[in-house]
Amino acid sequence: MAKVLFGANNEGLYPSHGFLTNGVLFQNGRLIVPLTGTYLIYSSIHHRLQCSLSREQVSAEEEHLVRHAMYRFNIRLGHDQEVASTHQDHIDCNCSAFVDFQTEISTLVELWAGDEISVKLNDCSLHMHSESNYFGLRLI
Repeated sequence: MAKVLFGANNEGLYPSHGFLTNGVLFQNGRLIVPLTGTYLIYSSIHHRLQCSLSREQVSAEEEHLVRHAMYRFNIRLGHDQEVASTHQDHIDCNCSAFVDFQTEISTLVELWAGDEISVKLNDCSLHMHSESNYFGLRLI
C-alpha cells in the first residue's frame, strides 16, 4: 500500500487547506488530530483504469483491483494501523479504452490527540489526480 499524496495547493478555486479548522493540521499528506474523541473520517478517490484485460484476466491476476484504505499513526503504536478500507474487485470495461470509477470510505473511529490520518491505495497508478478527491475528519 502506498500513501496518496493530496496536493498542498493554496491557490485557485479549491485550495487544499481551505477547510482546516479547530486545530486540525495537514502535514506530509496526513491530517493531525487536535483532540481526543470520536471522529467521522472519510475519503473519496477517483480512479481511471485502462481496459486492456478481460474481466476473467483481471480477476485471475489481481486479488483486489483497487484497495483504498485509511490509516492511523500514533506515536504510542509506532506504526500505521488500518482503521477503514474498501476494495473494487473488478470493473466491466464494455466498449471503452478507459473506465473511470470512484471508491469511498467513511466510518466512526476513536482517535487520540496527535493521531495522524492518511489514505493509501494498493496501486497509485490508477489514481486520478482530481480536484474532487478528498479526505477529512470531523469530531462528533
